[in-house]
Amino acid sequence: REVHDELGQALTGLNMDLAWLQKHTVSKQRGLLQKLRDMSDLVDTTIQGVRRIATELRPGMLDDLGLVPAMEWQLQEFQRRSGIRCRFTSSLEEVALDDEETTVAFRILQEALTNVSRHAEATRVEVSLDEDQGYMRLRIQDNGRGITESEVNGSKSFGLMGMRERVLLRSGDLNIQGTPGRGTTLMIRLPLTHQEEAP
Repeated sequence: REVHDELGQALTGLNMDLAWLQKHTVSKQRGLLQKLRDMSDLVDTTIQGVRRIATELRPGMLDDLGLVPAMEWQLQEFQRRSGIRCRFTSSLEEVALDDEETTVAFRILQEALTNVSRHAEATRVEVSLDEDQGYMRLRIQDNGRGITESEVNGSKSFGLMGMRERVLLRSGDLNIQGTPGRGTTLMIRLPLTHQEEAP
């Protein structure tokens, strides 16, 4: 959180200062304007790097609370901040996932909620967590405008690309479907960790 908030905010502030300088630099100073643009691009790249690093770190609340309570807390916080109504259901009391898989599921929920608040124009989000034939299944559905096929398959969405990479690295699968005017459904499946029974 500190990496994301402190470094992210500092870099965003720096980018705003660069934008101000560009705006107040006379057009005759082409070399200076280009240098400011290059600096702004570098700051943007660095911000993306900070977000990626912060996303890959394991949140402490997963160790303190476990996956299901951490997801419940995250949805409560999202509802409080965004005003978007959230509903969470789970048939799992304890999830047999290793630490990395638990982090993947939690981070995907966070990224999906970020996408809902930024793009979906939704008023409601429903999240369910359950088991399906040896897999943990996380389903996130909103009632927004519905993601388009070009958005799902586009290369510009850093968040969606990150989700896919995370799931594939854990031998899972991810599916995203949008219905125009009726919302978006995101589904991930991660293999459950089968622990050997004691003799």
